Amino acid sequence: MKRVIVIGCPGAGKSTFARALRDLTGLPLVYLDRIWHKADRTTVTREEFDAALEQAMSEEKWIIDGNYIRTLEPRLQQCDTVFFLDYPIEVCLEGARSRVGVPHEDLPWLEEEFDPEFRQWIEDFPRDQLPRIRALLERCAAEKTIIVFHSREEAEEWLKNFNFLINESRGSMIKAVLFDLDGTLLPMDQDAFVHGYFKYLVKKMAPYGYDPDGLVKAIWKGTGAMVKNDGSRKNEAVFWDAFAEVFGEQVREHEPVFYDFYAHDFQQVQNICGFDPKAAEAVKLAKARGFRTVLATNPVFPAVATESRIRWAGLQPEDFELYTTYENIGFCKPNPAYYQEIIRRMDLKPQECLMVGNDVDEDMIAGKLGMQVFLLTDCLINKSGADINAFPHGNFDDLLDHLRSL
Repeated sequence: MKRVIVIGCPGAGKSTFARALRDLTGLPLVYLDRIWHKADRTTVTREEFDAALEQAMSEEKWIIDGNYIRTLEPRLQQCDTVFFLDYPIEVCLEGARSRVGVPHEDLPWLEEEFDPEFRQWIEDFPRDQLPRIRALLERCAAEKTIIVFHSREEAEEWLKNFNFLINESRGSMIKAVLFDLDGTLLPMDQDAFVHGYFKYLVKKMAPYGYDPDGLVKAIWKGTGAMVKNDGSRKNEAVFWDAFAEVFGEQVREHEPVFYDFYAHDFQQVQNICGFDPKAAEAVKLAKARGFRTVLATNPVFPAVATESRIRWAGLQPEDFELYTTYENIGFCKPNPAYYQEIIRRMDLKPQECLMVGNDVDEDMIAGKLGMQVFLLTDCLINKSGADINAFPHGNFDDLLDHLRSL
């Protein structure tokens, strides 16, 4: 987090939050109101404002506080983190009212009354400004860390947790390391793995009357259903319901055949995967440092297949306090609820966890919950084209150094 913008309705407390963040991080703070307004309550020209903003954004690190929607898009392009204070209008009106008669460093004058025009601006904010802000945020959601608060309490809790993280993470703050499996502990070309997997599965199921194309489409349908799962049922149940929608309820009779596939035929897929002894070294180092270890692999496979892939990586299922499979959880990556469920089961806080993975979209999203992250780049997946410099990253040697530094 090096380039931050703080936005929200006037009166939400953007400047107050920005100052707290500045005090915690040491990042320089720029108030757009200070650029735009003069002490005599006149304003600079648009050209002067734009030049000053461009100069501010040319710096390596900053927090920029303020909406100024005309210039929001270029700020979104330059920042790495967005804090959006999306509070009810009543809260914002009260916040603006409380500023009257109180000096603030974000304005070059003292507000002596709650200006009616300003009040109207706040009341019209949901209609005139909010839709545009949300549309811009949606467009850049895959590339930026966007943290939305819906109440002052949420913002205060985040700052409290972040303060704890800042003060403690340099020591023994981290209590658990979460490792992704495919492409992280188990090196692989994702496309080659999927191709080989389907090749052997199609061969196994052909004697049972499964059309190859239909089987593959049904597997993808079941996988898609698991990714969308809301936690109300385990992924296993969701998968088989979706699979049965394609081939009928009689396919449930073949569940033992699929299990046999994963226990035996699936083992041939190991030849498609790579192997790096430093993967096991990283897990063993984490445990030696006293960290609890979790295998946070996307739970779209049954346990028998996950346990096999763990062994292919030179590890044992017992090396992990928890490993997620489609039988034991009802969420998938990149849903943040997947990570929240792991945290709940482990009785941990987000800031006590480090997530290690190779997929920007599926693994680094854990950072939005407050986890530390490390992006392993040996088998990097970056479908959104995000700037990986936003995350600690590197190869296995870099990861080992990172673990030793915790």
